[in-house]
This record gives sequence, C-alpha cells and structure tokens, in this order.
Amino acid sequence: NSKRNAQISREDLQTLH
Repeated sequence: NSKRNAQISREDLQTLH
C-alpha cells in the first residue's frame, strides 16, 4: 500500500492540475 500510495500521490497531483 505504501508503494501504491506514492505512485497515486504523483498521479493525483497531475489530475488536480
């Protein structure tokens, strides 16, 4: 989960913009 969260964090940032 920790690794998945790290990748999602980056994708989420791009989705926000």
